[in-house]
Amino acid sequence: MLKDELQRGGRSRAELLAAIAEFQIQKGEWQQAQQYVDQAIEANPDYAYPWKLQGQIYMNYEGRDKNALDKALAAYKSFSDRNTSDPSGYLERYRVFIKKADFEKAGDELEKIYTIYPKYPNLHFYKGALYVIMGNHKVAAEEFQRELVNNPNNVNTMLALGKEQVELGNAQEALQLFTKAMQLAPKSPEPKAMAAYANYLLKNFASAVALYQAALTLDPGNPLLYKRMGLAYWDMGDPVGARMAFKKYLEMEPDAADRAEFERFM
Repeated sequence: MLKDELQRGGRSRAELLAAIAEFQIQKGEWQQAQQYVDQAIEANPDYAYPWKLQGQIYMNYEGRDKNALDKALAAYKSFSDRNTSDPSGYLERYRVFIKKADFEKAGDELEKIYTIYPKYPNLHFYKGALYVIMGNHKVAAEEFQRELVNNPNNVNTMLALGKEQVELGNAQEALQLFTKAMQLAPKSPEPKAMAAYANYLLKNFASAVALYQAALTLDPGNPLLYKRMGLAYWDMGDPVGARMAFKKYLEMEPDAADRAEFERFM
């Protein structure tokens, strides 16, 4: 349909070529997508969207082209230069800078978004994630808290803030966040698993075991849950339950680096 429209010339040639390129990307036909992106840019170099698609194409070659990330950064910058009010280009550059471990420049991209949209959804989440990578748990927690002020029912932010509270030694505060996340996302295993871990840190071992069991009903293929449940069983004085959990963990992870540590419980 798009190609027929292109032949009729009823719409912008660059827009149609970019739309075809997007479909090619969705199909995984990257070389064909590149051809249409090239044509779209030639048809209208000032049209922003083909440059964003070009960034996606370069990112596809990450690991095969040592310069792929730098090329993607340049393409996303060309997109943003042509559409300064669209935050998605800055966000893509933030992600690329994270991959390059250039955290200062990643932060600069988020500041550009903040200048345009101070309450952009997940903006403080992204800032918090940046500080997590840098190991600054206190500031990360502050950013996640700011995100919850703007979006109070954001489960991912609750989990992230809870994890930082664990890192800061505030297990009780973390448990409150994980409990609320469980209520908002009852079908998700992660809130239950994290609530279990917070209970374990608070020495509420029976509650931890029950929550690990609940998480396993939703995520039975997660060996970490069996390992942590085994530790909770052991500390609550149930060596039989602990051995069964550790056995399951080692069956699922036969090459686990800590295998010898848990074999001693058998």
